[in-house]
Amino acid sequence: MYTIKFGENTLRILSDLDAFSFKKIGKNKAVVYNYTKPRKLLDLISEIMDSSIKNHIIFNSDTNLVFKELTKNFTCINAGGGLVINEKNQILFIFRNGKWDLPKGKIEANETNELGAIREVEEECGVKISKLEKKIAVTYHTYLLEDKHILKSNHWFLMYADSNQKLQPQAEENIEKVEWKNIEEIDKLLENSYDSIAELIEVHRKGN
Repeated sequence: MYTIKFGENTLRILSDLDAFSFKKIGKNKAVVYNYTKPRKLLDLISEIMDSSIKNHIIFNSDTNLVFKELTKNFTCINAGGGLVINEKNQILFIFRNGKWDLPKGKIEANETNELGAIREVEEECGVKISKLEKKIAVTYHTYLLEDKHILKSNHWFLMYADSNQKLQPQAEENIEKVEWKNIEEIDKLLENSYDSIAELIEVHRKGN
């Protein structure tokens, strides 16, 4: 399954519609497209971006094919970030552009996703990562930059760092705060975050 954010709207590309849980979004609150033959995905993308309905689903047995066709309509950027945990089981958050987020940034051409993700976390937060354990997920979102439609792929990794380090927000990246957050603080914090971050936290919780 692929999940792609188009502003406030979400597109999911599914191979098995029957296996998908509509519990969170409501079956009557999603538009489902049965992608059985080539269609101009750019038209569909425009429809999704302009729609007042927030949830859209493309159903096709070959999700990779549909995703590959979709990416042809975008300039693709690769990014990496971290869900960083310390010895107190706290999670490292940044506050940027009025919302709580996890540290992430663009992967350079000469970097692996892992090394780029570590570099971005260390630069944005002023911490030293002691361990990178595993990839948690890849999230996707789109935006418009100088009349170009951008699709950013964010590769998220589980990382560890010590809490005794002095945190330093990267001001040039508009980061106002960097803070360790306790488990009991996170649900409230996620009310002022992004859906993709809430989903990432949920994936992490289910895996532990």
